[in-house]
Amino acid sequence: MKIAMLALAVVLFVGCEVPSLVPVTPSPSPLSFQPVTDFDRFELLTGCAPVALVVEELPAVAVDIGLTEESIEAAVESRLRVAGIYSDGDPDNFLYVNVNVVSDFYAYSVDVAFRKFMTDSSYSALRGFATTWDVGSTGITTYGNADYIRDGALELVDMFIEDYFRVNAEYCSG
Repeated sequence: MKIAMLALAVVLFVGCEVPSLVPVTPSPSPLSFQPVTDFDRFELLTGCAPVALVVEELPAVAVDIGLTEESIEAAVESRLRVAGIYSDGDPDNFLYVNVNVVSDFYAYSVDVAFRKFMTDSSYSALRGFATTWDVGSTGITTYGNADYIRDGALELVDMFIEDYFRVNAEYCSG
């Protein structure tokens, strides 16, 4: 049975591109079943508040291989909209996406960070945005393979969404 399911999955997905606007519901990862800790709450608890998006300016070499800020922003925004947590306003938290590409070997790095507006109530009473959750990856690709880099960024965004809903489940379920 497992071989038949695997064969079906290969037939369905090999060579097929899933449009970014089509919601894809992945099976829950082991993280989905982990208890929520106080640190998890510090990182991601918002009461299911909407999340804005900031995509950092790309280096020229990224544009040379066909990767644009607009394509990354559209893909990430789509994922956040499908999840029901996107805001184009000015909320108290946002998802920050930074992609770098180096031309020599088309090495790249992707960083995705969640930034919350916070107050230092212990020492200074200063207020500002702080990164409370982040994940990153690095890799090497061939010339012109912008989709590979963008898809890598989307995998990290999916990790954020999964963690966000795990921590905010009580608030997002209604």
